[in-house]
Amino acid sequence: MLDFEDALDIVRRWTKDRQFQVGVRVLRHVSDPEATGAPLADIADTAIAALQPSVEQEFARQHGRLPGDGIAIIALGKLGSRELTVTSDLDLIFVYDVPSGEASEESWNSRLSDGAKPLAPIHYYARLAQRLINGITAPTGEGLTLCQLRAVTPDDACLSIGFRRCLRVPVDAARIARTRGAFTLAITDSDSTPLARRAERVLLAPIDAESFAGSYVGPLAAINALLVSCAHANPERTLALLKPTEAEYRDGLRWYREPAPGTRRAKKGNE
Repeated sequence: MLDFEDALDIVRRWTKDRQFQVGVRVLRHVSDPEATGAPLADIADTAIAALQPSVEQEFARQHGRLPGDGIAIIALGKLGSRELTVTSDLDLIFVYDVPSGEASEESWNSRLSDGAKPLAPIHYYARLAQRLINGITAPTGEGLTLCQLRAVTPDDACLSIGFRRCLRVPVDAARIARTRGAFTLAITDSDSTPLARRAERVLLAPIDAESFAGSYVGPLAAINALLVSCAHANPERTLALLKPTEAEYRDGLRWYREPAPGTRRAKKGNE
């Protein structure tokens, strides 16, 4: 069974592929540019319909469910009129059902969902609607990082960082980069972590600490050592790259400056 983020990634990949197909048909003069609104709207409809059950199931794991037919999504704007473009916003309205057996609106509003963290209907559906929006718009681990890995060559190097169980993205990044012939280096806390098993070389940096949270002093020291080593490998290039940073650190507008002697601060309003 797919986890929630995997489901989001699959739907987003499918959506981008279908949008690309529509664009290619326009570029090849197979489709009229003015006639792409309907197929793009169909793609959006299909993606939203595929996301909704996954979002509701993930939401129910924490907050449970309420009686009734749940939530419906109504499209307005360009999506509702079937004139969607690849840059159009999605104007959506969320409508939820009140079971017909409820004695009054007050009795319905006093109900709670049956999950570990129960919510009243108005809060339940408001948060569920927000989760649906986040499912459509929020970035996932498969975003920019794994997209950039498609351009990796044997001349590149990939540094992945992860500890204990390890997050999925750096592990997948090391695996993909290595299959493309790139040198892979991992910073992790054990030679048995998923990241250590997939990288070509491993730097071990423990994160154990006396408190309940880990200490990342060791990994940060390892990262600093790598940066210094890379800088010394090509000093001229390093200095050229650091010149803009040095100028910003010296004269950048973000730094606080004491007013020059004799100057007065501008007054606001009628002060």
